[in-house]
Amino acid sequence: MANSNSPFGFRAVGNLTDASVGGKLQRFYKAAATAATGVGDVVKLVAGGGDAAGVPGAAPVAAADVCVGVVVGIEPNFGNLSQNYLPSGTLGYLLVNTDPNTIYEVQETTTTTAASAAGKNLPLVATAPDAVTGRSKMSVSGTAAGTATFDCQLLRLTPNVNNIPGANQIWQVRMNLNQYKASTTGI
Repeated sequence: MANSNSPFGFRAVGNLTDASVGGKLQRFYKAAATAATGVGDVVKLVAGGGDAAGVPGAAPVAAADVCVGVVVGIEPNFGNLSQNYLPSGTLGYLLVNTDPNTIYEVQETTTTTAASAAGKNLPLVATAPDAVTGRSKMSVSGTAAGTATFDCQLLRLTPNVNNIPGANQIWQVRMNLNQYKASTTGI
């Protein structure tokens, strides 16, 4: 049976060190002017985009942006408790895993990279979150290469009987372009 095409963003599944899977959670401010942001989205720092209390600003990345981490939670909007993401035009606070050693699962879309590409880098595809579920729809896609400016380093295909090598396969990756570590050239 083929893999379904259902991008789910980035979800933490491990760590390259002995640290917990939860990583290092930090609070960031999403200004109203930034794009919609959901759980599983990769975000970057926004210069001058913080709040008046000094909480740094963050916004979803585009390909080749240096990320600060992955959104793992959205602080509740007590005026609208059914809101499960932050739409464009809405300000709020994000809980972000900033640990550069976190291992994430992410779906590859549009291009099928050979399983032997582990160790190479791949760009991410930035997309708006699902407006119903609030979940990220970010994925990875492109031609795997040693390019140091690609966002994610492929570690391995997710070892799961439901993950068939081929279209819409799921990779375990680490963030290659991260605010808290130097990027590396893939093999």
